[in-house]
Amino acid sequence: MLCALSLPAAGFSQPMPRSDPPGHTCPQGDLTVFAVDPGLAERACAIVQAAEPLFSACGLPGFDPLRLYVVRRIEGTSEHCLGVYVSDTNEIAVIDPVVLADDSGPWSMFYGLEANALFASLLIHEVTHARLANLADGNSCSLADHEYIAYAMQLATLPDEQRDIILDGVPDGDAGTSLINEVTLAMSPRVFAGLAWRHFERPENGCRYVRSLLDGSVSLERSEP
Repeated sequence: MLCALSLPAAGFSQPMPRSDPPGHTCPQGDLTVFAVDPGLAERACAIVQAAEPLFSACGLPGFDPLRLYVVRRIEGTSEHCLGVYVSDTNEIAVIDPVVLADDSGPWSMFYGLEANALFASLLIHEVTHARLANLADGNSCSLADHEYIAYAMQLATLPDEQRDIILDGVPDGDAGTSLINEVTLAMSPRVFAGLAWRHFERPENGCRYVRSLLDGSVSLERSEP
């Protein structure tokens, strides 16, 4: 979830409002997009499809038939919530890029990002959470694990110059995991996201590390070097 202080996805379980525009079913068949702009609905389908090789390389499970709502405001959340995955109903809501362009102030961890790039990255973040909800029985990830994977997927799909905006000011140390934890996530989601990316982008980590989080052989709940 990409709300004010990056609240856990499980903390929001209300279904989306039902005054919806017509749904657009993506060619892959497992995602239906509800957006006032039909062109934006088609673009959302393409964004998710383009990320499929990354999801597959990192071993993320598929998702059950999913509904995506492109909205001007996400009801029942904080004023500045940008995206949410609702596990109870298998739905995602992401803020319309038109609103993102007008309402991304200095309070936002994504301040300075171009609206369409931000929209695409928010969608990938929430689709990642939807995929993680389908982990095999017996496999579970901590909140920090979930958000590490979601932010790694999100930043991986951003253009370099857009990613650098988020990374500006984020410590560039030894790329360990000692600061990639729930405390950092609560205090500064931007720093958490940047540290997660700096760790993920190292050749020895990447999808190999994500797969280790998925199978439980490592966890950010435990102290890692």
